Amino acid sequence: MKPKSLPLLPLLVGAAFVPLRAQDATPKGKPITEVAHFDKFQITGVAVSKTGRIFANFPHMGGDYQYAVVEVMPDGTTKPYPDESWNSYKDTDKDKGTKDRWVCVQSVIVDDRDHLWVLDPGNIDMKGVISGAPKLVQIDLATNMVLQNIPFPSDVAPSKSYYNDVRIDEKRDFAYITESGVGGIVVVNLKTGNTRRLLVEDESTLANKKVDLTINGKEVLDEKGKKPNFNADGIALSPDGETLYYQSVLSDTLYQVPTAKLRDESLSKNDLHNAVASAGQTFPVDGLRMDKSGNLYLSDLRGGTIKKRTPDGKIELVCSDPRIQWPDSFAIGPDGALYFTCSHVHQQPKYNGGKNARTEPYAIFKVMP
Repeated sequence: MKPKSLPLLPLLVGAAFVPLRAQDATPKGKPITEVAHFDKFQITGVAVSKTGRIFANFPHMGGDYQYAVVEVMPDGTTKPYPDESWNSYKDTDKDKGTKDRWVCVQSVIVDDRDHLWVLDPGNIDMKGVISGAPKLVQIDLATNMVLQNIPFPSDVAPSKSYYNDVRIDEKRDFAYITESGVGGIVVVNLKTGNTRRLLVEDESTLANKKVDLTINGKEVLDEKGKKPNFNADGIALSPDGETLYYQSVLSDTLYQVPTAKLRDESLSKNDLHNAVASAGQTFPVDGLRMDKSGNLYLSDLRGGTIKKRTPDGKIELVCSDPRIQWPDSFAIGPDGALYFTCSHVHQQPKYNGGKNARTEPYAIFKVMP
């Protein structure tokens, strides 16, 4: 059964439908500023505190790797966060000491209480989840101390799973996570630590192989010449916490579901599926983020652009720049600036005949939207 469309959220219009086959070399929209760059280490997530502290994470996914989570200092240097011990895991450790060490961190986010949350899917190189490694960790930025460490059992984080991004609802004490390995949404009760895996392999959480992902004039295909399984990835929570938005990278549809339905443990699989609705036509997206005014930011992978959908459904270009290569994750600073990472996924050897096609550093940029 196909998720229905709801009239309450306007369809994406305007710039969303402009076909972009190759990235324009001329910057457009608002100017972007480089915050930090990394010559060796692939970044995916960025988070910014209320005082302007910047945090970044690097997944353990082949290539050069040093630390999972760092704080980016004002001079651009980094230090392991919260300390060296949490960043001391090595490939040879396997399932030893995974509870209190980062194994393969995919995303970071700062909540309204100025606490940093770190999502560790515990799946290095997508070769299988390491026992005891998947976890969601809350850190108090005032003390740099861990407040909560929530593990994910094997039935919620099975071997092929890969937790991707997370949003925190502080009012209700719940977290919502996209799972891109198999496709699904994970719901965490932060009070009890109970975790549930929902919408598994639902149409809304799976890659749509009818969609083409073309960047800089080249379609992104894996080493077998096939479209990759880029399942549920981007995620956004409405300002009132009532609606969750999510999308697979290889998709042209944004989906929405009432969070009350996700929290309702009595709801059947079919009833939850029927609660999912299309929120409008989009384009291949990785990062999603909604601000307190209800503006939804989307990373348009096809043309290296950041777009904004206003609450009335209007699509606006925020920025376009040749330096924006695979805009990955978003954070919003205390001054309203939009921070985003460029992870260059499409330039990895896996999608370029075994050769690294990246010529520019991985980076964090910011823009005033």
